[in-house]
Amino acid sequence: QPKINFYDGKPSEEKEKEAIDRVINAEKDLSYTMIYEIIPEITAPKYDTISITKRVAKVTSEDIKEALDRIAAENKSYEERKSSEKSKDGDQLTIDFIGKIDGEVFDGGSANDAPLVIGSGAFIPGFEEQLKDVKNGDEINVKVKFPEDYQVEHLAGKDAVFETKVKKIEKPVKETVKKDSKSAKAVKPSTEAKAKKPAPTKEKKAAANVVDDLKQLSGVGPALEKKLHAAGVKSFEQIAAWTAKDAEEINEKISSKGRVEKEGWIDQAKEKLKG
Repeated sequence: QPKINFYDGKPSEEKEKEAIDRVINAEKDLSYTMIYEIIPEITAPKYDTISITKRVAKVTSEDIKEALDRIAAENKSYEERKSSEKSKDGDQLTIDFIGKIDGEVFDGGSANDAPLVIGSGAFIPGFEEQLKDVKNGDEINVKVKFPEDYQVEHLAGKDAVFETKVKKIEKPVKETVKKDSKSAKAVKPSTEAKAKKPAPTKEKKAAANVVDDLKQLSGVGPALEKKLHAAGVKSFEQIAAWTAKDAEEINEKISSKGRVEKEGWIDQAKEKLKG
């Protein structure tokens, strides 16, 4: 609120009071200049003359089947295998591993209780294949080579050994989603043309094999970190490379609308990579 001066000259509380009293006692007229904005006159449009085109999506039976299959895949359940059963393609393993290069442990190459679905391509080439036909409790040295174009330069092209312990083996439970189920009703038809999800790049596959402490990101606690791991997200490199579409998919997988954007995980991950 602007200050009103009752006299001209150097500021003085005594003179200010004296000038106010003279105005109150009608010994002096009060004159002032006011500056204000004038809102322009707005003419309300005639809404009854406005027409719109309602877009109606044509949903085919193929679209419905595709959506139901996708929901079933995203909400896949697992049940633990018997101790005598060996792991197979598509099984989800819970593992501990310690990564070493030339006998030395390297940063970001170790994790506990990490979920891994055999055949998902979440880890670098050759890692998942060596965990087929293993049993619960097995300890195995997984020998792999980092891709030549790996994002972390000091790891690119190097041979590594991951001392791995299998803690749990679960097989997928075949599920289908009925059209009248709650999950199916949540599917909204899209008017946009459907595009096939692009295959993950070599860089994304490679980045998935590094396990960072995702709890360093704002808003990520142990429970949310576990959800991110289950979605195949284990490193800052993966997060830093996300597109808007990737962020949208992750929000759906962790059941947290807009969390990636609100917390600024992509920018945070980029800063973490800068060191």
